[in-house]
Amino acid sequence: MSDGAISQDEIDALLSGVSVDGLNSSGQVGGAPSVHIDTAVLTKFAEDLKTPLIENLNKTTGASFSAGDPVVETLDRDRLLAKLPEVVIDVLADFSKGLKGDHLYILSPEFAQKIVSLVNKEDNADMDEMALSIISEAVATHTNDEIQALEKNGKISGIECTPPAAHNDPKAMIRIPQNTFALFSYPVTLEGQVYTLWEAVGGEAAEQMTTALGGGTSDASLGTLSDADMAADGNMAGGQR
Repeated sequence: MSDGAISQDEIDALLSGVSVDGLNSSGQVGGAPSVHIDTAVLTKFAEDLKTPLIENLNKTTGASFSAGDPVVETLDRDRLLAKLPEVVIDVLADFSKGLKGDHLYILSPEFAQKIVSLVNKEDNADMDEMALSIISEAVATHTNDEIQALEKNGKISGIECTPPAAHNDPKAMIRIPQNTFALFSYPVTLEGQVYTLWEAVGGEAAEQMTTALGGGTSDASLGTLSDADMAADGNMAGGQR
């Protein structure tokens, strides 16, 4: 940006959450704000949600899904994109009250198509608007269970989310939370095939969840190094990661 103008490519990068010449997506200079997310506490919370998740999937589809152990981790945009297929079904359900921040579900096209095919009792269902509405409804049910559990166990009242809205998008186009955020991964299995429901919660909302559920602040941001990390860094040539 030597002439002071911002190119269209740079504008697109900022809108996607990618930093450009030291600017973050809000146009401010500086690093990402620090957040503290206790993944152990959030994993326990996710464990409590896996049973209602499977019950809802089975009720919706008439199938017999089973659940594996959910995993919660902290990461950033690039690390999430590396996990995903090139095209995904993404469902926005942002927190709007009680908690505030980005809230996104992601399914592989194969997982979404399996759900829709079972609901419609057809093979290889097309991912049209009707199919996306089925996925939105499935996600809405899980979100309601999550909100009820947070209000009961975390004693947060009046939590609301925007109505879930599913889209069929290239992964580079989905709106991923900025900076460090929490990613919940729920593995589910049907007829030997393992699928994953990913849930990305923005850093501020995940920190609020951690605090409400009684978690500490020792685990968390990508910008915080453990003693083992720092020792490893000290052994690397040049002292850099």
